[in-house]
Amino acid sequence: MESTLAVINYGTGSLVSQLLESLTNAQARCTTSGVTLREVLVVDSGFPDMADAAKFIKPWRYPWPVRILENSGHSYSSGVNRAMAAANSEWVFVSNSDVEVIDYAQLQYMVRLASSVPHLAVLCPQLLYPDGSWQRSYGDVPGLLEAAKSAFWLDALSTVAKRTWHHYTTRHRREARKLRPVRYADGAFLLLYKPIFTTLGGFDESFSFYTEEVDYAERARRAGFRVCYLGVS
Repeated sequence: MESTLAVINYGTGSLVSQLLESLTNAQARCTTSGVTLREVLVVDSGFPDMADAAKFIKPWRYPWPVRILENSGHSYSSGVNRAMAAANSEWVFVSNSDVEVIDYAQLQYMVRLASSVPHLAVLCPQLLYPDGSWQRSYGDVPGLLEAAKSAFWLDALSTVAKRTWHHYTTRHRREARKLRPVRYADGAFLLLYKPIFTTLGGFDESFSFYTEEVDYAERARRAGFRVCYLGVS
């Protein structure tokens, strides 16, 4: 079983380099097998026209093939579409450049689990800040109800507090990980299934940055596919 990692770069080649170093180290520490990282794609989207990935990324340093792809569209959605079209695996991790990988086995587990779930289009893990604290990984589709919650701080007082508490009380229990449906998964780090992505026409490139993952999740769910979160809360 194979997967691809696609990193969307906007003039942050040093961050991409840190991400790939963390991935290399995490893979070296990993003792499990069964899922192979086939390739890494670095999509150079410019900021708006600076392409710096080649200055920081030396493909020969890594244990997997690294390809740098130019994205003339510049937008995040067009960058994801460029990566998905070029990927040679059915399962593709799409990542922001400011992400670091802590547990390579968790990536393997995500691919194995996703492959066993029928009609799964999107899977996201629990994201963490550098100090290990909880970070939002999924959410509700923006609308009047969500606006009202934000206006009265109901989301901060209930949802965020609850999820943070669950994270701290269960983060060391591997059996506590749960797969559950969510309205959308945050675009910072996603596992996407390429055949479904192609069927749905990919990300809508009329979105230049932000909410494109929300739109994709909504279209996926309406088409009968699943959008899920894997974590402890």
